[in-house]
Amino acid sequence: MPNYNDHQSHHQHMSNDHQKLDQIKHVQQMFENNKQEHPYPLYPNYGKIVRNEEIPLNVPEQRQLRHPGVEDSWYRNQS
Repeated sequence: MPNYNDHQSHHQHMSNDHQKLDQIKHVQQMFENNKQEHPYPLYPNYGKIVRNEEIPLNVPEQRQLRHPGVEDSWYRNQS
């Protein structure tokens, strides 16, 4: 035998389904109102998707392996 709480929960669930259906109908109507078919179909934007991605950054070495001018004098002395 169903009790009062089960009935209330069922009614609330149906209410949520009804709200979702209304939202879908609203989006469908918006689509129909903003649809362009000439010269070719253009579809409206529904919103945005934010996408975060990790991109590696290559930073040059923070030390200097050669000393400017030193190797020049070494090569001059080798000639």
